[in-house]
Amino acid sequence: MRTKILAIAVFMGFLNAGAQDIYQIERVTSEDLSGTARFVGMGGSMSALGADISTMSTNPAGTGLFFKPEVSASMSVSSLSKGSTFDDIGKTRASFDQIGFIYPFKMGEHSSLKYLNFGFNYHKRKNLHMLVNADQALNGESQTWQMADVASFWGGTDKGSPLTEAGYQTFLYDKTGTQDDAGYDQYNVYNATRGTYNKAMTGSIQAYDFNTSLNIDNQFFVGLTVGVYNVDFSSYSEYTEQLSGAGHYTLSNDRSLSGTGVDFKLGAIVYPFYDYTFRFGFSFSSPTYYSLTENCNSLILSNINGTDYDYRTRVGNHDYNIRTPWKFNVSAGGTFGDFLALNAEYEYSDYSTANVSYDNWDDSWGWGGSSTKDRELNRQTAKYLNGVSTIRLGVEGEVSSWSIRAGYNYVSSPIKSKAFLNQFINSASLDYSTSTSYMNLGDINRFTCGLGFHERHFFMDLAYMYQTQSGKFYAFSTQQGNDAVVNEAPMSKINLDKSKFMFTLGYVF
Repeated sequence: MRTKILAIAVFMGFLNAGAQDIYQIERVTSEDLSGTARFVGMGGSMSALGADISTMSTNPAGTGLFFKPEVSASMSVSSLSKGSTFDDIGKTRASFDQIGFIYPFKMGEHSSLKYLNFGFNYHKRKNLHMLVNADQALNGESQTWQMADVASFWGGTDKGSPLTEAGYQTFLYDKTGTQDDAGYDQYNVYNATRGTYNKAMTGSIQAYDFNTSLNIDNQFFVGLTVGVYNVDFSSYSEYTEQLSGAGHYTLSNDRSLSGTGVDFKLGAIVYPFYDYTFRFGFSFSSPTYYSLTENCNSLILSNINGTDYDYRTRVGNHDYNIRTPWKFNVSAGGTFGDFLALNAEYEYSDYSTANVSYDNWDDSWGWGGSSTKDRELNRQTAKYLNGVSTIRLGVEGEVSSWSIRAGYNYVSSPIKSKAFLNQFINSASLDYSTSTSYMNLGDINRFTCGLGFHERHFFMDLAYMYQTQSGKFYAFSTQQGNDAVVNEAPMSKINLDKSKFMFTLGYVF
């Protein structure tokens, strides 16, 4: 055991409430490429072309280009490129991804309003299936350092976080019997030789879109979509550390998140020329307002110098709200004869403007007065989350009853490279913190292709997507809340690449 001297800057108080962190904000803000197989096969690039049920989630005016009722349903099978089976969760999962319909109402022959359309579409906004495995050589660095740092900063093992108390109760660090100049206890901590982390995540964010759109003179289309979301996912993780000459311990976390959300989208498509080939699309989405409940069961099992210890922590019914950022989309598309269609679009959403709040919370420590906002966590969001750009390109060619499609979809990194899980801020999130691990995600590149067949009323579509992304994983941080300090904990680069096969069946009445 070694002594690690901790410097205390300012004691900021501890808030008896609950929240999450910037990584949870990113998780519920980002989206997958999902919908019908035609939509996925074109890289999700159909916001100007329209005439697909899935466009109601990117440009609600896209459903205004339907002239006949249509219904469709989609399934998929996805597979992670890397990752080892953990907690009985493997790399391959099947999913029911989409079901929806459009019903156009034809208006008067001499009216400028040609069609009034109504539609509904269910789709998986985000599939949260993930495996993370990291085996790290530790050159003395240990998660026990961060436990002691947090306890010392907040003025006691029972004042830092549930994890700091759990670590103290399982003898992962202890008091030296001395205090610093501010009167706070100093702690002995361990060196470590190896750390092993495994995590499995399942579940999804499901979207229920209710859409209406107008066709005005077959040249101007406008639409509105109200989205209702259901959040339901869970994860289980284990982190094991081998301590130098003292033993080992395992920290496990069993988490679940559930809740609902709502937003609205407005969009328009315009044919600027009367040849009806080229068109522009414009749309924006309001923030999604999520009301969430999180539960966590955490356990430390330690063996220190031949003696076993255990400490269980349950943080339940933790309620909070997340407001995601606005989203803006511009698109352009065109058709050439009856055989080729092209679409390109750009979308922007500033993740740094998202925020966390609580229905009933009074900052009684006086760091901002009575407020429902988690001011310090929102400052972390503004500091470490990026504005995210999405580029989508799609092409579709038709030969007789067959269609061939290809697409590309790029999403810039949502998290700045210097971001970390900061447990040294005056945030209500600390009271819910039972883990120190985090992962900074990189850019996403998606490559898609598809094949379709249509004959009279029936159509069938297939699609394939290959997605590349990596993440920089850290099991803990030694920065003591300062991103200017180098994190001594090792980094593991996690391969998050995955493939998805999709199948859609549909009927045009």
